[in-house]
Amino acid sequence: MLITLICVPTEVSAQLTWSPVFFSEDDSLTITFGASAGNGDLEGFQGDVYLYTGVITSASSSDTDWKYVKPSGSNGWSTFPASLKMNATGSDQWSFSFTPSIREFFDVPDSETIEKIALLFRGEQGGESVEVGRMADGSDWFIPIQESGLTLTRVSPARDFTFCNGPCPLDIEMHLSTTQPDSSRSIRLLRQSPQGVYSDTLAVTLGDTLRTTQTFSEPQVHKLLAIGSSAGLQDSSFFDVMVSEAPKNQKRPDGLKDGITEHQDGSVSFSLFAPNKSIVHLIGDFNDWNPTQEFVLKRDSLNPDSTWFWTTLTGLETEKAYRFQYLVDGEIRIADPYSELILDPNDDRWIPASINASFPNYPVDKTEFHVGVFELDEPEFEWSDQTFTPPPKEELVIYELLLRDFVESHTFETLIDTLDYLERLGVNAIELMPVNEFEGNSSWGYNPSHYFAVDKYYGTKEQLKRFVNESHRRGIAVILDMVLNHSFGQSPMVRLYAEGDYGPPTEENPWFNPTAKHDFNVGYDMNHERKATQYFVDRVTQFWLEEFHIDGFRFDLSKGFTQRNTLGDVGAWGQYDASRIRLLKRMADHMWSINPDSYVILEHFAEYREERELASYGALLWRNMNYAYGQATMGFASGSDFSGVHHSAAGFPNANLIGYMESHDEQWLMYKNVNYGNSSGDYSVRDFRTALSRQPLTGAFFFLWPGPKMIWQFGELGYGGGQGECLKGHDNEQCLPSDPGRTAPKPIRWTYRDNPLRYAIYEQWSAMISLRKQDPLFTSASTEVKHYLNVDQKWMYMEGPSSDTKALIVGNFGVKPQSRDFKVSNFTDETTWFDYFSGDTLVVDDQGILTFDQQPGEFSILTTKSFATPEVSVSIEDDKSGMGVPNSFELSPVYPNPFNPEARFEIDIAKPSNVSVHVIDILGRIVQTLQPNQRMVAGQYTFTLQATQLSSGTYFVSVRSDENGLRITPFTVLK
Repeated sequence: MLITLICVPTEVSAQLTWSPVFFSEDDSLTITFGASAGNGDLEGFQGDVYLYTGVITSASSSDTDWKYVKPSGSNGWSTFPASLKMNATGSDQWSFSFTPSIREFFDVPDSETIEKIALLFRGEQGGESVEVGRMADGSDWFIPIQESGLTLTRVSPARDFTFCNGPCPLDIEMHLSTTQPDSSRSIRLLRQSPQGVYSDTLAVTLGDTLRTTQTFSEPQVHKLLAIGSSAGLQDSSFFDVMVSEAPKNQKRPDGLKDGITEHQDGSVSFSLFAPNKSIVHLIGDFNDWNPTQEFVLKRDSLNPDSTWFWTTLTGLETEKAYRFQYLVDGEIRIADPYSELILDPNDDRWIPASINASFPNYPVDKTEFHVGVFELDEPEFEWSDQTFTPPPKEELVIYELLLRDFVESHTFETLIDTLDYLERLGVNAIELMPVNEFEGNSSWGYNPSHYFAVDKYYGTKEQLKRFVNESHRRGIAVILDMVLNHSFGQSPMVRLYAEGDYGPPTEENPWFNPTAKHDFNVGYDMNHERKATQYFVDRVTQFWLEEFHIDGFRFDLSKGFTQRNTLGDVGAWGQYDASRIRLLKRMADHMWSINPDSYVILEHFAEYREERELASYGALLWRNMNYAYGQATMGFASGSDFSGVHHSAAGFPNANLIGYMESHDEQWLMYKNVNYGNSSGDYSVRDFRTALSRQPLTGAFFFLWPGPKMIWQFGELGYGGGQGECLKGHDNEQCLPSDPGRTAPKPIRWTYRDNPLRYAIYEQWSAMISLRKQDPLFTSASTEVKHYLNVDQKWMYMEGPSSDTKALIVGNFGVKPQSRDFKVSNFTDETTWFDYFSGDTLVVDDQGILTFDQQPGEFSILTTKSFATPEVSVSIEDDKSGMGVPNSFELSPVYPNPFNPEARFEIDIAKPSNVSVHVIDILGRIVQTLQPNQRMVAGQYTFTLQATQLSSGTYFVSVRSDENGLRITPFTVLK
């Protein structure tokens, strides 16, 4: 049965305009961008808008091969120079001028011809791109260089392909522009004949505008051509209209799952859950992307709310990558939500072959939006981890890391090379921030788009499997950060039921709420009460547990797994929610049915009664102790009681709290030390050496509490005290304006291993983790801990039924010397104690007392059992040489010099001071500000010079310190 038209063509936005209309590469150009243009993401945006721009030249291989990009450099997307800030010219409208000419603006050499200007419009807040103005289909904007001639513009239909499920009346509108003011003009509309010739004339106009309505009835692809003519010149526009018949109703084969299923006979089935949709075409390499009747999927509909579309293909080649999409109702193009490889028309071009060469090119001229890839008979990965058992929950020492900010290559392959370092540190679990496909390339990953595909920016799925396998070989579990509270607009499940191309979701969306149910939501809120969502969540967790041997998940924003509406009342959101508990238990039960030892870790932060119930059920919960440990390490007794890191002190019956001092979301302790530390006399926590010296003390009172623990990457090297090492956002607005945005790339500091002061932290933390592993006293939930913490000289006494060992830890967190007579006999009859780090034997006096005279930052770990004294090559207290901290204020020469395109120089700062860094020309004028006048702590800093931002000539780096005066060094740019 034929039904009415599904797709009504949308109007082309006229909100990107330029003046003059015809121009050459040697002209200046002014563009005006309106927020409603394209995807409309900047509509209502209140912040500043910056250009991200480049050119397509005769040297470009395609429209994705941008040249002479601004801002330049690998981190260009994360920078917002004033030179690219657009002028606000009205409500939701901005303009920008390329001067003195397009060629000079981009500094394009004479050997190349400019063909197009490429553009993206970035809405900036907090040093990050929070909204990006793109074309409606998510692609880049382009303005062609056109000096003169004739241009035919199709206003309607907006897209090259229009679908009709039945007889189709289609409004067509064309406009003709020319630089010949008095010439005659005409527009003809033609249809292709069965012989492949455009000979069927549908409409003609003798003017510059053609408006007509044409009806297409025959089920086929109608290929149309509009030709504009004037003064012997012609321009044309090709577009297609497809009329299709309704799909065949047929039940799916028993057991067919949503997604892609490969069968033993070499056939492959596709199944898409799409209630309330009318027709789905399968398009891809196997049919040259043509949505013909042969590739209409069958419909299996129990009722309008439970409808699947499915088909089975045969005759496909093995070990060949096939690109494909679903075309839904002739309008919505999506990748299969279960695709294990995704192609992106915008982001893939920024992933070099050295990072990932495993994926095919995006089919640029065939389709738009995300594309899925499948391959028959892919080689199986050979696992060797059959004997691996994940560490018990209470013994976990988790290392949280963001691959992008951990290794320069940001690849799983390089991450494998760090396992020796992490194994020596002693961690027994690695928690990866999200690695499934997310929007963009450089990201924290909490903006997911696809859940079954490894993000190509990090490498291949085979490399991730090798990383997991190698981690397991070393006894290290691998935990994934999984985001199932929400998805972002590129998700095929959002796009399938959305008001625009990228959301928000409509009321009929089976997975997402049109409006979030809580105030902390980002992206689009998942409805976990829906059976479709529960099915999808279970498929996600099962896939990673089985396919990648992942040992568990940290579920981001798990408090959001609720349909109880608390918008406007954050306090109510955190109150006991029986429905949320039920949903989380259901998800955990499914995981444990697959792997009983898998970890269910919740970033929850709800009220005590709810967290206690979830912990008793077997879930692990994040326990944020950043504030208390920060107060302690800075030298302030007030607020420094960190006993909440222990389950018993927090009122929990089992050791299911994952305590942490630092995470990706909390300001780092070293930053707090060097900027806000306490002081007394000559002792100041803000001193670089002193700040570092307090980290082993803090570690002693962290790792040796029983129960699971987590540390953040490079915390073992004192990360947080150097340039750019500040976490913006939330309550951390004390960062400098020049510091990276909250989720922007942070400096990678493997060189900190070469600093004895920093490496001493690594060695001592490693020794503490080793002690933790040697005796159940430091991990068992039954260990009893007595403590006195809200003072400068803190102590912890530990004993329990799991071990004959008893332990006493005493440390001076204050900024003055402290002395304490500790009456051991109040706790135990043991009289002989062993100092873990020194190897000394201590005996209580006749009154049962051990006396501790401690300088600030000094600590002792005493046990009644003698453990091997750890080999620590150098302690911070022993390091008198000042290695790692410059002795004077110095500026290095620029290297290389002369240079093009990039050079570097270093600045040594011996003590904290306000420092400015500029580039000046031979007349002494400031031509570039690398750093405005701002406070810098002691250390060595590296700066990069970009030749693309300077003309050929001689310049000087000028570094001025309010404590140390001026340093200058020359350099030359050659182009």
